[in-house]
Amino acid sequence: MARRLSLENYDPPKPFHHTVCVLVPNVHRGVIPAVEYARSISREVRGVYVEIDPQETARLHEKWARWAPDIPLVVLDSPYRALIEPVIRYLGEVEQERPEDVVTVIIPEFVAPRWWEKLLHNHSGLMLKFALLRKPRIVVTNVRYHLGDHPQVMGATRRPPGVDRSTPPAPAPGRGVEH
Repeated sequence: MARRLSLENYDPPKPFHHTVCVLVPNVHRGVIPAVEYARSISREVRGVYVEIDPQETARLHEKWARWAPDIPLVVLDSPYRALIEPVIRYLGEVEQERPEDVVTVIIPEFVAPRWWEKLLHNHSGLMLKFALLRKPRIVVTNVRYHLGDHPQVMGATRRPPGVDRSTPPAPAPGRGVEH
């Protein structure tokens, strides 16, 4: 193992170019920071949504057009309500389409206020990470969204302590007000 990790006779890799796929379970406060993170590492960004319910897909398209109009949204069909298989199949297509790129998969992940609450929720993201573990050109990144009273990261709006939570916060600098 040490010999394999040694820097003897090692040629550093070429600079990376990323094709970024943001997994989109819905368009909400946890997804938007993940989209912004994706934009920060590449101009080649796509949203990826697995369609389970066509009616929900129509609503998602409307939200996506409003919040990420410059990023294409790829909708993957899943007639058997599977999430992992369609994503893995699509990522294989992206690898073939972009053979020189590193395919970066961004998974928006919420962090519940209490550790045990996370045990109650779906673990599709974790299962997908395991499924992609042996793919050398695929990098998986989680962008966490903290639920509850934790301060938000990546430019999200925060309220100072003691501020009435029944009124909406002021928009983050450089952001417009939602109408």
